[in-house]
Amino acid sequence: MGSFVDFENDKWEKFLQNVGSSILASGIFALVLKSIQFLGVFKEELNEIVYDAKFLKNRLDLPLFWEKVTKVLVKDKFPNIHADLMKDVKDTYLPTSLVQYYDNCSETIEIELIDENKELVKVNHAISFTVIPSEASTVFVHPYRNQIQCADHCPDTSLKLNYVKVNSKQVDTELKQVRNKNILESSFELHLKDKNGYNLEYSVTKVYSLKSDHIISYRTSYIQNNFKVQIFLKGIEANFVEVGTLNNFKTKHNRIDFIEKEYTGLMYKKQGYLATLKMKN
Repeated sequence: MGSFVDFENDKWEKFLQNVGSSILASGIFALVLKSIQFLGVFKEELNEIVYDAKFLKNRLDLPLFWEKVTKVLVKDKFPNIHADLMKDVKDTYLPTSLVQYYDNCSETIEIELIDENKELVKVNHAISFTVIPSEASTVFVHPYRNQIQCADHCPDTSLKLNYVKVNSKQVDTELKQVRNKNILESSFELHLKDKNGYNLEYSVTKVYSLKSDHIISYRTSYIQNNFKVQIFLKGIEANFVEVGTLNNFKTKHNRIDFIEKEYTGLMYKKQGYLATLKMKN
């Protein structure tokens, strides 16, 4: 049988060699391409495993992993203090405890001078806010603590608890008081469970002398989102000072008898404000 092509011809031999090389090269190229595509998909899947929240929760080295990531993020700018810096940020500013944060805190404080000679004031203090817990099923104990500096054995000093409400319902709460030589300490605790949030309200009335204690203040114990304070003054002047906040309080009113301040955003542990009090001249 005859053939249409003379394969013994040198031209055809070179042609077939080139064709074979092309087929082989294209096969290898296709294999490499498929491998690259496979590695890309594998990398995406691996990234999901490494960085997905549900997998991160199971990591036993999460604090160390977080420290390494933040170290890269700040580009090793603080090599000598990096470990201490990260520890303070994690322990002080991140909500790893039973409480995630406090939300929309509102304070109303009425301060009235009731005795010029003793510089006695009566302070009505009402506060409301929402507690967002980390775990609804875990019991969270919300504490109230107050200290009033006073003269020897605090003869003219008192604190009365007017009411405590949880989610708009008034609750019976035991107020504990310890009267030391120069301090009246008052406290109560609320045991909270099974809710995703708790709206807390309480009100106290205090009487004391500005000669011994002339400062009112608020320092948050957890992350605080948004804050407002109103201070009504009768016979008293107040000087408002921010304490450690990253941003400034916005002044809504600043009259001789009424101060209103608002903070929009996050305050962190031990941040807040203080106001110094004195009798009007």
